[in-house]
Amino acid sequence: MKKLLLLMLTLSSLAYATVIIGQPIKPLSLNDQFDVEHNITSTTKKVIFTFKKASSHIVKDYLATQEADYLAKRDAMYVADVSAMPAFISFFVLPMLTSNEFPILVIEDEEQAAAYKNEEHIEAVMLVILEDSMVVDIKYINSEEDLIKEMDR
Repeated sequence: MKKLLLLMLTLSSLAYATVIIGQPIKPLSLNDQFDVEHNITSTTKKVIFTFKKASSHIVKDYLATQEADYLAKRDAMYVADVSAMPAFISFFVLPMLTSNEFPILVIEDEEQAAAYKNEEHIEAVMLVILEDSMVVDIKYINSEEDLIKEMDR
């Protein structure tokens, strides 16, 4: 009985697992702050995810010092989850994103966000490394310096 319970818990955790090394990343189609649609493709190499305000500041502060096409040159995307934000706050925040020249793909739906987030590392920047849409590595980053190192690899 204990083995059965352990097996069920393991399988249920896999059913809710988000991004898994060795598995294809779930398809993603989001608009950026300029209402331009972006998709993960087989050429996408890196996807930066942020799920909290502090981690989004790490990414935005770094990208603000780069050229507008920095992400495109690296076949990378930046995805910010704002789904937990109350609607009246996101109404004011989303227009402010247009001051950034680089594209910020925005997740506004909690279910869609759940497909990518790892609750254990929710405060960190999550950098997903891809090859042909397959997840080959996941880095959890807590500083701009570490983000720079990982983006320059």
